[in-house]
Amino acid sequence: MKNKAIYMSGTYNMVWKEIPVPEIKDNEVLVKIEAVGICGSDVHYYQHGKLNSSKRDQM
Repeated sequence: MKNKAIYMSGTYNMVWKEIPVPEIKDNEVLVKIEAVGICGSDVHYYQHGKLNSSKRDQM
C-alpha cells in the first residue's frame, strides 16, 4: 500500500510522490487523512522558501 505525498524541492517546485505506508508499533496508531487544505503561510513558504524574515522593518 502507498501514500500520496507532495514534497517541496525548492521555491515554486513541488514533486508528487507515492511513499510506502509506515509500519506501526503496538503502541502507535495509523491515521487516515481524507482531506487537507492550505493557508496563506503555505503559499508564502511555496513562493519564498521561508515563512518570514528575521529582520523586520519598523513601523
